[in-house]
Amino acid sequence: MRILWTSGNGARRIVVARAGAAVTALPANGTDYTPSGVMGSGDNLGSGQFVVYDGVSSFVDISNLLPNITYHFAVFEYDGTGTGTAYQTSTFASASQASASTPTIQSSNLIFSNVGGTTLTASWTLGNGQSRIVVVKQGSPVDADPSDLSFYTAGTAFGTGTQIGTGNYVVYRSTGSTVNITNLLAGTTYYFAIYEYNGVSIPVYMRPGLTGSVTTVGPPTVQATTASAGSITATSLQLNWVNGSGNRRMVLMKAGSAVDANPVDNGAYTANSGFGSGTVIGTGNYVVYSGTGNSILVTGLSPSTTYHFAVLSSIS
Repeated sequence: MRILWTSGNGARRIVVARAGAAVTALPANGTDYTPSGVMGSGDNLGSGQFVVYDGVSSFVDISNLLPNITYHFAVFEYDGTGTGTAYQTSTFASASQASASTPTIQSSNLIFSNVGGTTLTASWTLGNGQSRIVVVKQGSPVDADPSDLSFYTAGTAFGTGTQIGTGNYVVYRSTGSTVNITNLLAGTTYYFAIYEYNGVSIPVYMRPGLTGSVTTVGPPTVQATTASAGSITATSLQLNWVNGSGNRRMVLMKAGSAVDANPVDNGAYTANSGFGSGTVIGTGNYVVYSGTGNSILVTGLSPSTTYHFAVLSSIS
């Protein structure tokens, strides 16, 4: 929690904080106090009235607060040091502020879409928190919850956000209801947990979270077979094949020697049935087809030339 004030004309000031009741203890002249922004760690003036700040600034950030508790504050101006310290106690600034309370309605209806080999989109229905975080773990369920009053950094590229426990990464922290996640492994199951929370720098989380899992797209298990050429002319030929288990396939073609390069996962390739006009992969390996069918008429060939083909199945 951040507390701000307008400074008076003292050389310095101290701030005293108390949970649940107004500050009633006054600092004693001739005494220097040890402050701490960690509530409960600074000098205690009595009855849980802790010094949380001593300095020349006009704000202080306080941690180690409890959720749903009203904290009371008093700011005392002073001059001098040591035995010469003199506090202004006849008038002083005071205020109170409640810490965040736990949300009562968790996110719901977790849905996955646009699932690819290395990317996916997760969306959900909002609960009644001010915001929410999404935690993802590869290979097994999320096994560590966020801690109250702890701030976590999110990264939509899996593995770049704050790690909670072991392998539980924060991929989202905001007010919305969708996140696009990258840097995933193909054919791998990812487990999700979504937690509503209130508060900003010292959030309070609702637990347990909404959970779900999804498996990214993996490579096909059955490759295309029985590739054969037909309807051959001096400058064109028809290539046919039996489809494998993927929902798409790519045909690479090379003149004079065997195809010696492969496409990369999630790569962008342009196919063209005119040999030499599509994307080239490596040296001389041209993409002549990319689609869902099982044949292609290739044109633009040179007479008396041997052409080599590779048909690759894919899932997209």
